[in-house]
Amino acid sequence: MMALPMLRPRAVVLLAVAWCLAASTAVSHAQEDCSFTVKQRTYHLADLRGDPSSYHEVDNQRLKVEADVTLCQGLGVSGCQGAVVCIRKLDGSNPTPAGDPSNGTFELVDPTDPDFGARLIYPPAQGQTLGVHFVFTCGVGVGEPVLMERFDEDASDHGYAYYVVQWATDEMCSGAPPAKQENCQATDTATGTEYDLSALVRNKNNWVAVDVLESNKHHYEINVCRSLVITDEIKGTTCETNEGTAICKSDVQPDGTHTHSMSLGWSAKPIFRAGKLSIETSFGDECPAGFKSDAVIDFICDVNAGSGHPTLREVTDQCLYVFAWRSSVACPVKDETGNNCKVTDKATGKTYDLTSLNLNKKPYTIAADDYTYEFNVCGDIPAGGHHDCVATGACQIPKDGSHVYNLGQANPTLTYSRETLTLEYTGGDPCGGQRRKTIITFHCTDGDDKYEVVESTPCVYEIEFFTAAACGLDSDLLECVVTDDQTGEQYDLSSLTRTGGSNWRMAKDSHTTDEIELNVCAPLVYSGDTAACPADAAVCGISGIPNRPANSHLGLPADPVVRDGILTIDFPAKDGQCGATTLLLHCSDTQDAPQHLMTSDDGCSVTLQWNTPAACPLNAASGQNCMVTDPDTTVDGGEDGSTYFVSLCSPLDRTATCAHGDNAACVSHKTESHGIGQANDVLHILDGTLFAKYTMGVSCEDGNELSSTVILFECDPSYTGDEDNALYFSRRDQDSCTFEFVWKTRLACDAPTFECIVEDDDGNVYDLSPLAKPQSNWLATGSDGASFYEVNICRTINDNVGSSCLRSRDAACQRTPSGSYALGKPAAPKANWKALDTRDDTTYEYELNVCHNLIRPVDNDPTDKCRGAAACQTKPGDTSFPNYPIGLLDSPPSLVRGNIELTYTMDSLAPDNCGSNRRKATITFSCLPGTLGSPMFDYEDETCHYYFVWETSAACSTWTTVGSQCEVTDPISLLTFNLRNWASETGVIEIDVPDSTAQLLIAVCGVVPNCDGAGACLISEKGDRINIGSTSQALTFADNELRLTYNNGAKCLEDSSANMTTILTFVCPDDIRANTTQYRVYDCNTYVIIPTDRACRRRREASCVVTDPDTGAAYDLSPLEKAAESHSNWIVDVKDKKHKFEYILNVCHSLNEQVPPTGCDETAGVCQIEGDNRYNLGGVASPSIENGTLVIEYTNGDSDRCPWGKYRRTRIEFTCDETAGLGQPVYVSEDDDLCEYMFTWASSAACPVRAPSVGDSCAVTDPATDTTFDLNDIDASSLTATDDMASYKFGLCSALGGGCAGDADSGLCMTRNGGSHVSLGKANGHLMVREGLVYLVYRNGSDCPYSPHTPYSAEIRFVCRPCEPDELIPQSVQGVCRTSFTFFTANSGLCGDIKGNCTSPNGRSSKHGANTGAVAAGVLIPLLLVGGGAAFYFLYWRRRSRQVAFMPMSVVSSHFDNNDAFDEDADDDDPLDL
Repeated sequence: MMALPMLRPRAVVLLAVAWCLAASTAVSHAQEDCSFTVKQRTYHLADLRGDPSSYHEVDNQRLKVEADVTLCQGLGVSGCQGAVVCIRKLDGSNPTPAGDPSNGTFELVDPTDPDFGARLIYPPAQGQTLGVHFVFTCGVGVGEPVLMERFDEDASDHGYAYYVVQWATDEMCSGAPPAKQENCQATDTATGTEYDLSALVRNKNNWVAVDVLESNKHHYEINVCRSLVITDEIKGTTCETNEGTAICKSDVQPDGTHTHSMSLGWSAKPIFRAGKLSIETSFGDECPAGFKSDAVIDFICDVNAGSGHPTLREVTDQCLYVFAWRSSVACPVKDETGNNCKVTDKATGKTYDLTSLNLNKKPYTIAADDYTYEFNVCGDIPAGGHHDCVATGACQIPKDGSHVYNLGQANPTLTYSRETLTLEYTGGDPCGGQRRKTIITFHCTDGDDKYEVVESTPCVYEIEFFTAAACGLDSDLLECVVTDDQTGEQYDLSSLTRTGGSNWRMAKDSHTTDEIELNVCAPLVYSGDTAACPADAAVCGISGIPNRPANSHLGLPADPVVRDGILTIDFPAKDGQCGATTLLLHCSDTQDAPQHLMTSDDGCSVTLQWNTPAACPLNAASGQNCMVTDPDTTVDGGEDGSTYFVSLCSPLDRTATCAHGDNAACVSHKTESHGIGQANDVLHILDGTLFAKYTMGVSCEDGNELSSTVILFECDPSYTGDEDNALYFSRRDQDSCTFEFVWKTRLACDAPTFECIVEDDDGNVYDLSPLAKPQSNWLATGSDGASFYEVNICRTINDNVGSSCLRSRDAACQRTPSGSYALGKPAAPKANWKALDTRDDTTYEYELNVCHNLIRPVDNDPTDKCRGAAACQTKPGDTSFPNYPIGLLDSPPSLVRGNIELTYTMDSLAPDNCGSNRRKATITFSCLPGTLGSPMFDYEDETCHYYFVWETSAACSTWTTVGSQCEVTDPISLLTFNLRNWASETGVIEIDVPDSTAQLLIAVCGVVPNCDGAGACLISEKGDRINIGSTSQALTFADNELRLTYNNGAKCLEDSSANMTTILTFVCPDDIRANTTQYRVYDCNTYVIIPTDRACRRRREASCVVTDPDTGAAYDLSPLEKAAESHSNWIVDVKDKKHKFEYILNVCHSLNEQVPPTGCDETAGVCQIEGDNRYNLGGVASPSIENGTLVIEYTNGDSDRCPWGKYRRTRIEFTCDETAGLGQPVYVSEDDDLCEYMFTWASSAACPVRAPSVGDSCAVTDPATDTTFDLNDIDASSLTATDDMASYKFGLCSALGGGCAGDADSGLCMTRNGGSHVSLGKANGHLMVREGLVYLVYRNGSDCPYSPHTPYSAEIRFVCRPCEPDELIPQSVQGVCRTSFTFFTANSGLCGDIKGNCTSPNGRSSKHGANTGAVAAGVLIPLLLVGGGAAFYFLYWRRRSRQVAFMPMSVVSSHFDNNDAFDEDADDDDPLDL
């Protein structure tokens, strides 16, 4: 692994080297009163100095000295009269005075930031040889000096030797001093964000760093914010004697012992500087290079990392050791709350459980002068208290017998903030215009419980409660890292540590009744499933454990070990009692759930096994098929050779002069040659280095060893790996007879990943991650129909390794023990996205992916030239075409002029057959609810910049939608959720309240009987029925969740001013671990999670584009796809003597909801209806070419009534018929033995994608549908447009009167604000249409200044908008040669029979302004420029049989709001009421 050079940072207490701040203004000289003024602040140090005879005594065993220390005055001790410090060696030699008190200089360590502390420098007095330098930092109280280090004269920039004394004192604190001396907190002063690393402070043992950089040759022990715990490895070494050491390095010997220990510096508090949270140590031991050994630990916030662990990242030539530490503890501090008197710190996983403090007989009592106070913890004062205090959480009882005051109602909600636990009881008796309240603050102590009360402010009573229960369940976080002493391999299981949400659940097993939940290296996370489990347990037997009660303790947290070569965690039983678990972990490239192996008869011992990628060694990995993941980077190589002939992963080509047998490497010496390694397809990663190794070469000269070859792969983004100098001979190891080569290639670099999320200025968030194909890429269709583009979005092309949840950065992905689930995102097909381009009567195919590299292998790319790219151009049927990567994954999506754009570049590589230009690809996304859509090729400019457009629901912003009558439509996916029949079909849900006879009743979209109109009702233990939320039918879709809120229940006991509310959240059973209804109560709110199939999203989609590999002909069946918003499907009736069936089918899309409902499986692509029976005849599939025939095979349908082992399947064979229009599917036959159904379909959509048809006189007819588009009735003569830079005048199909910029034929003129004119293209009437896309092209405008020899172009997007007047809007004009506009019109020559009542999918009229976009029946898509020069065209796409809604990104948030409701009376022919 190659380390980048790094400058040695200046540590906070780095005192001796380069302290030359003579020019600093932050300097003050000695003052008699020991006060110093710097930067308008005065530091008073008089309290630190004492008097000459009352001095501080310090010692340093490592330096073998002790010292007497004072400040601002001379000592009165013998031999050191008048000196600031008196140094005495432990050998009894004469004392040495140090420092002249009359010549002190006080200065800030960092003149720009006082928080880094200050130093007080005393040079030697006359006749002295030693000076003394004090370093002051913020601490508790006066503090005390610590003798740290001595610097000799030859190592000093000051010209004299001196000692360093460190002193932490509250006088140096700019804010409040720390609560304890071990200050491990930092603040980002720019934002005020606070960080606290206190949870990483070790008290029992130290952290051990992962060392893959140096092959585990060294052992590193680390502590945070304090010196090391003296372990057996450290005892007696310099790391013990160098007091204050926080990091210790030692050498690892073959027998596993540690020798030659060396301190890497003293402990220091964290700092936040330059956007980074770090700890910087200093004053370590001297290294062989002559420098003091120091260290930097960079902390990285990762909410999923648990405690994490330090990893050695770099060692510089100056002996600076750089560690990285990814941890949830490094995230900003935030308050946590928990119910039932428990709370978990999500950063550390530490749980605080105060339930033991709840008293049930007598209350806590505090006697004060005039009052007696009674209170309880997390509950009411029990009956044994004062009779007027019962049913309160705290009360005040006057000793004179007067009125008793309620100080607040009990509340079980515990709050954790910065190591402080609090309970707050509110709603007490009135008190001066407010209500009395009590705040109980809990403090950790190892003694008996103590408590006291104070009324700090009127009507607010604060109780300080000191108790061991507030100390949490463990003192040290577990590191979760282990080293195999036999192999040196290190394992890190911290990624399995859960700190929030839920725990790991054992997979269901028919052979056992056990139900077990567990966490790794931490106690269980508090959840509904584990609420009754012991708080300190890491494994809990929920139920089914033999001879054990439910929720039984099955083991405490423990670190992993390696035993008999197996990675193991032994969860010990608590206090040696019954209940322990052994977990065996095995390396796997897939994430499974823990599996049950055995349970002892008495239920005291459980053994599980777990296949998980986390169990793979950190410092070694290998992969077959010439690829390897580390853990999520896939790499491969190419071929090159000269004197040495080397092949990667396969035997040498026979053209190599020394090729024979299975040699993958050979060397040629003059007339002799021999093999130096035989081929294999395994790649390895060791110590961060990727390499291939070939063994079994011929014997070396001495005959004792067989030769071998090692190829080290070096990341270099400027190399593809094919260049002549990419592979070079490095060296030969004579001892082992190993030949070493280095191969530079970008394929050895980590594939970047980006959040596929964009946020606009209004706070709307757009998430393209549903388009990222983890196992396949997108294939975009060119507007001219001849090119395919394989693409992924925000990812590189996939290699299909591992779980998409684990490998991606999906913003909405849930990991569970039983699998990974995308939350509300349609599944993508397992191939790249593709786009077609038919320029010049040929066919190009473009493969694309989104936020991910292309899935390999890329179609029509046998040499894998496009591997590692995110976009690729190929030419089906032409093996001579070289194929071109047209973009690498190098940036996330962004907003450009209001549009979501994603650009891939090849800037890091040399130009490839495009002059001096480097290829690049830009995808522009627009919102189209109801479908993922697919990319379409737009055009390629003269710089080899490829443009694509993509209409997709992923480009729509998310918002809250409120339905009615218990039905709501997701405005993005257009899926409708209907719960209106729940009450009649399911009835009332009954939920038992644990440890009580009370019961919770829920009526979904209905009323609980005899409960005052409640939708949620609580039956108390006394039988009383309490309304905890009145019924409602306003079903809501928000944040990808289905919710129903019942407000206005009875008055809340915790707060009599509020009413109780119940919030129901409906989830698909696949999305949660336990498919049972769960509930939680917070204050006055009850939250209920209800699993139901009614909340599941079942839609599926597949690519509709395919290319014939033999002929290169491209086909696009998307015109046959019935989109979700159509609420329709293709229907085939079969009624003859033998069959009376109805077949419902769709193309490239699952079946849609329709009226009346069909009752078919929503996931099916084909459904058979026979009376009351419904059969799934196969799932959604993409088209394919079989022996020249275009077909779709729907597979994996139902097995009912099929022969054993057979599943229903459907085959549709398509034939091209230009005269048939879209045509109709025709039933052919059913094969009962195979359960296979056969259809044929003659359609113009089944013809090869062709170049556009060209019309004249501003009209054109689409031959596929026989539809004529005529723009002659549009009067554009008075239409103009403006933006900040210019105004625009437009002539439709005719030249502008008076011309433009000397061009009499101009059809679009731009007038800049300065008055100059620019023609954007010559007018013509040649309308064009392809696949329902209509556009008009103007060419050859004025010369464009942004690109030499390029005329201006323009693009107008023509959108049908029935509800508004015609309007021209500039979209992208300034700074580009090819401009774009949108032209909205209601003209029937384009809109045809589109209706215009202008309502949204949820029933609200659209009244937004034209500049924010429109809902339209047509979608304008920019198309390929036909011919050269500028292009100006209209485009109107009546997508998928004129059933489409166009919703621009900017209109989403305004188009639907919380009052939207679904219009049940919508016309079936126009479901969107357009």
